[in-house]
Amino acid sequence: MKNNKSLASTVVVLFVIVGLMQVGTLFFSFREIQELSNHNIEGAYSSIYEYQNRMRGIEVYAFLSNLIEIAAYVTFLCWFYNAYANLKKAGISYVSHSNSYAVWAWIIPIMNLFKSFQLTKEVVDKSQNRIMELNQGYLPQNLNKSINTCWIVVVIHFVLSIGIFIWGMNKNTFEAGILIMQLGGVLNMVMIFITLLLAFIVYKVSKIEEHLFQVTNNS
Repeated sequence: MKNNKSLASTVVVLFVIVGLMQVGTLFFSFREIQELSNHNIEGAYSSIYEYQNRMRGIEVYAFLSNLIEIAAYVTFLCWFYNAYANLKKAGISYVSHSNSYAVWAWIIPIMNLFKSFQLTKEVVDKSQNRIMELNQGYLPQNLNKSINTCWIVVVIHFVLSIGIFIWGMNKNTFEAGILIMQLGGVLNMVMIFITLLLAFIVYKVSKIEEHLFQVTNNS
């Protein structure tokens, strides 16, 4: 088996950072909404230079946030690839898919929004079953509620995003723009919850992995 502990720790740290960055984005968004709601678009800033400086700051922040999100996502995929590959290395004879498929299920989740979470459950269940075969005193953890909750919220976020996009396509008034920004803030809050819940799931799965690694090496 490959020790996946360091990658898991990195993923958790990066996801927490991403969550905090998303909180910052939410703060900027609501501040922008408040200023635009109290004034018209021309009067929201004292000068065009103030507006340009504000936008440059937001663009730099968004760029850094995107870089960290990409790093977190790539690291997460590497971690999940190893976690799924470790099932066979731990002596588990049957897994439902190839290691590559397990990763692609996270890269293209729109094809099957549930598959990536189903594979996560497989890692949890089969890892714990193998641990109990080698250590009968092990008490399994139930992560189904956390995984199911994350899946449900991801689907809700996806549906809301599509709905807001379609609704906003033909809206070109100032008031509609404010409302779209407010709805975007709600989506951002949902995304913060998803990110932090994923960090929690990775942490819990990594603990199971670590236990599996120990009992497999000792057997």
